[in-house]
Amino acid sequence: MAIARNSSPMLLPVTSLTVTLSMLGMFVGLRHTQTKLTGQEGRRRRVPLSVLITLIQTLFGTFYMLHWLPVMASTTARMSIRPKRLKWVKTVHHGSNEVWLDVMQDEG
Repeated sequence: MAIARNSSPMLLPVTSLTVTLSMLGMFVGLRHTQTKLTGQEGRRRRVPLSVLITLIQTLFGTFYMLHWLPVMASTTARMSIRPKRLKWVKTVHHGSNEVWLDVMQDEG
């Protein structure tokens, strides 16, 4: 729409910032959790995995999270257009014939 009206897009900076921060958080989280143990049994140290592997996993994770946007939009649109099919019938419970008493507390 911004191209058709020959104006600058308004939401592009906000969207870019959101996706960038999401990717950065995913990258840092993956780097933090994915380490391998090396060394002798007595002295183990953590060596982070390759940056390239973490970057590829970050891109896959970002695409996975972004695919939910059209899924939610299409599901919401479908639910708003289609008529409701289910008719809920109230369940009548036949329990024991217990008597419930309201207990008043003393004010003193």
